[in-house]
Amino acid sequence: MLADVAPFAEATSWQPALDAYARSLRAALLRHSGVLPLLATRPAATPETLRMVERGLGVMRAAGFPLGRALDAINSLTLFVLAHAASEVRTAPVNEAEGAGSTAFLAALAPEEFPLLAEAAGSGQGTDDEERFAFALDALLTGFAAWLRSDQG
Repeated sequence: MLADVAPFAEATSWQPALDAYARSLRAALLRHSGVLPLLATRPAATPETLRMVERGLGVMRAAGFPLGRALDAINSLTLFVLAHAASEVRTAPVNEAEGAGSTAFLAALAPEEFPLLAEAAGSGQGTDDEERFAFALDALLTGFAAWLRSDQG
C-alpha cells in the first residue's frame, strides 16, 4: 500500500511535498480501505514507513522546522488523512442511501429548525468529500506555514 504513496523528495519544498504526500496517502487508503482499521490502531513502524518519515523530516528540517515540530506536523497530517479516509469509507454507503447522515436525510430536515443544514444538503454545499479534504489540507499547511514564519520571526 505504501508503494502508492508519494515519497518525500529532498529537493522539493515542504508544502508541495506534504500536499503530495497527504493526497497520495488518502488515495492509497481509499483504494486499500481494508488496512484502515489496522493503521488506525497500531503504529506503522515498518522499515518502509520509517524511511518515508525520515525523508519527510529531512524536507521539513531543510525548511527550518525544528525536529520536534517537523515530527508533529507529519504526524498530525498523517492522522488527519487516516481519519478523513476512515470517515469517507465508513460513510460512503450511507451517503448513497437514504439513511441518517445522507444528503437526502439532511435535505428532509425541517427547514424551520435546521435551515442551514437543509440549505447545504439541497445545494450540495459542503457535501463533497474531496473538496472537504482539500480545504482542510490547505488549512493545515497554511497553519504550519504561519507557525514557521512566527517561529523564525
